[in-house]
Amino acid sequence: MYIAYFFGAYTFGFALFYAVGSFKSFSDRLM
Repeated sequence: MYIAYFFGAYTFGFALFYAVGSFKSFSDRLM
């Protein structure tokens, strides 16, 4: 259970980091 929770949190964090990175790239391209 603990491992599943850790994996879920890690996946969520990675997805959030990827979303922020892609948004930053899109913003730089838009400007």
